[in-house]
Amino acid sequence: MDIYGTLTFPKITYVQLESFSLYNLKPSITLDIPSGVFCLAGANGLGKSTFLASINFALTGIVADPSKEFRSVIEYYSDNADYSNDFFTGRILEKDRNNAAISIQMDIGSMQYFFTRGVFEPNQLRELTIYDKNTSSVILDTSNLIPKERHIQYASNVTSHIGLKAFDQFVFLQHMVLTFDESRRLLFWDKAALNQAIYLCIGAEPEKAEEADKLKREIERADSLARNASWQASTIRKEIDLIRKGNANNFSMEQLEQVQQRHELLLEMIKERQGNVDNKRRELSDVELKWTVLSAELTSLQSQYSNEFSRLFDTKSSTNLGLHPIIATLISDKQCPICQTQGQSVVETVLAKVNNQICPLCESMI
Repeated sequence: MDIYGTLTFPKITYVQLESFSLYNLKPSITLDIPSGVFCLAGANGLGKSTFLASINFALTGIVADPSKEFRSVIEYYSDNADYSNDFFTGRILEKDRNNAAISIQMDIGSMQYFFTRGVFEPNQLRELTIYDKNTSSVILDTSNLIPKERHIQYASNVTSHIGLKAFDQFVFLQHMVLTFDESRRLLFWDKAALNQAIYLCIGAEPEKAEEADKLKREIERADSLARNASWQASTIRKEIDLIRKGNANNFSMEQLEQVQQRHELLLEMIKERQGNVDNKRRELSDVELKWTVLSAELTSLQSQYSNEFSRLFDTKSSTNLGLHPIIATLISDKQCPICQTQGQSVVETVLAKVNNQICPLCESMI
């Protein structure tokens, strides 16, 4: 999946479940997933949701806890980090705990991953190898690493190859955008999650999405501190009033002055913290404005490109066809952007068709 040429998500081609006690008739399953639509059908209670959750666990190292509310992208990962153990306990018998594992083969662009994650090992990988599909050469061999180091390498490479800023962002998108299951809340019912999905997927840079996410959490924390200081100040103000109106003779002037000083300090703290809240809100507003401007510019550029491209091809000449971005990229990279085949022969084959006014894709006459 490629969004505006920015994000390229994994395409799973192979899944293996090992020692999954839940599927007692066949606890070890090997499944090739072909291109196109893949449909998993069955009656309620057969384990379809568990199968889906297991794949997401292999990809991200967490299982979504349905009782947790979404707070932010960063906290989504940490809030759900411990739930996988509870989720799989009961589904996996004690005798199978050490052997239970999920293996995945997937493609991210021209990279092919093969990895295995133990069901009770959320931050570890038992295996990890990354290949270049075009050359079949090994890009990353982790046989000499310990399981935790493999997970770190996996997270780093997946983040980079997808085009994101942080692995937390991939975890969020995989669970909240790319996966739908009846046990999860709909994305469109959760404003905070929807905003983050829009930041990441529609014309914004992952860095801006991460910055906005952090600013929102900082605003909430600063707001909480300000409310707490305000409550304390109000409580002391009531104490001062009671002292003055009531049994003031039991308090020395020194004690009264100490309470008043504390009250004044709290008022200053409230002023400072409210200022922090206002500053963070202004920063967030600036980030959101930048995102809006970038999105508007992207939409405008796409519209201009579409108009120019249509005008250019009104003549339907082979010269204009050679300017098509797919063909221009192919000539520059000497690699087919569709099937990834490389070499000068690819360029020559396509140019021969273009010069003969034949569409290289459908072979229709131009």
